[in-house]
Amino acid sequence: MPAITFDIPNDLLIEISNKAQADGIDFTDTAIDLMRRALSIPASQTLDPDEVQTLVSLMILRATSFTEPRLFTTQDLLSDDEWNSFKAASRKSAGRGFSKAVKDHEVDGIRNTGKKTLQNKSIYARD
Repeated sequence: MPAITFDIPNDLLIEISNKAQADGIDFTDTAIDLMRRALSIPASQTLDPDEVQTLVSLMILRATSFTEPRLFTTQDLLSDDEWNSFKAASRKSAGRGFSKAVKDHEVDGIRNTGKKTLQNKSIYARD
């Protein structure tokens, strides 16, 4: 998906942010959903907030269960079957949620290394 940068009025920013928080969905996903609805363009995949939260919780549980120091990506926290059982949109949003939880120090002993894989996945460390 291409990344764009543009100015947005403060009142609109606040409204989108409030809706995202109320719905428990990432700001970007909320903004995209609102644009699709305004233009009557159906989403290619709908985002299920409960599925996203389940996935974030599972990622946090698995990451904190490591007993030895190691590097990992969010995909490493799930089996292939588990990973593929979630929609791509949910996995992406959950990855953002996990990253935010790590950044906000909500996941003990886990840090973002600031490095990425060739596939642009964030690399985390269990210290």
